Amino acid sequence: ERRRRECGPQIDGLHLEAEVARDPFGVVHHAREVVSRRPVTVRVLEPGGTPPDPARVEKLLLVRHRNVVPTLAYAASDAGPYLVQDRVAGERADQWIARLGALSERIAVAVVLQAAKGLREAAFQGLVHGALTPCSLFIDVAGNVSVTDVGVVGLCPRAAAPEGPYTAPERLAGGAADARADVFSLGAILCFLVTAREPHAVA
Repeated sequence: ERRRRECGPQIDGLHLEAEVARDPFGVVHHAREVVSRRPVTVRVLEPGGTPPDPARVEKLLLVRHRNVVPTLAYAASDAGPYLVQDRVAGERADQWIARLGALSERIAVAVVLQAAKGLREAAFQGLVHGALTPCSLFIDVAGNVSVTDVGVVGLCPRAAAPEGPYTAPERLAGGAADARADVFSLGAILCFLVTAREPHAVA
């Protein structure tokens, strides 16, 4: 039992390598598929609650766009339901800014535009993000952007909206996530990219 706690949850077919993030929607791990050794990201959602609508899960699995990190599987385990997502190359946008400093307006707009294209494709499937921050955007060495965790908020309806300068006011007030909240968050991310400061710190 002690070894189980140290290594994290046990999920058949997957070797969890390291915990990389925690947020209101669960815990994120870097992992590998046991057979293929393919690197993936595993998000273990909070256990309990009402199982998600199978139609919503199917939509999540169908989203394929160059600017969206694909969800490869959704299943249950003793640790709770979990998602398997492709592990993308590159850095998170917040790491990019920490290393490079504020971006030019041209580059910042190009980053946000790519993210918007991915979110638009998800919206065609009836999915929103609902919790966008600079940590949601991965940027590779060629400047390609991938948005992670698209649609996850719909699998955790009881989870509170993340608090912070990137969250739309209506979400902070308890409102449901929708495309308008994602537009607000993208605008706040754009402000961060061109100033290297969180929006509330910008005069």
